[in-house]
Amino acid sequence: MSVDAEQRRLELALGESEDAGAGEGDRVKGTVIEVLRNGVLVELADGRTGWLPGREVDLPAGTVLAQRFRRGREITARIIEIDVKRGRPILSAKADASAGDRAWQEHSSQGGEAESFGTLADLLRGFKAD
Repeated sequence: MSVDAEQRRLELALGESEDAGAGEGDRVKGTVIEVLRNGVLVELADGRTGWLPGREVDLPAGTVLAQRFRRGREITARIIEIDVKRGRPILSAKADASAGDRAWQEHSSQGGEAESFGTLADLLRGFKAD
């Protein structure tokens, strides 16, 4: 933050500076630096290095990170938190749940009221035992 040469002191602050770029919740683009077993290191457009944990990636069963991510490939992810200890953003490449909610709301609004199947008793009333 500042340097006091006379008293030989540095003023430091934890956290991100205001010009550090995107923050939590923002979508960011980056380039894959390295693919590890438990996650992916990503160089973000603002120069920071982000961490994409394996648990934050939608992968089909039996698929490993190296099959989906290649070094040098550009990806888009969302910042879910800032790791202050390591000074890097934690990313998520999972499908956006809110987008799914919007699609469901749009589908529901187009179809109007959904028909009810009724209760089990309603269904059994129409059934005749032989």
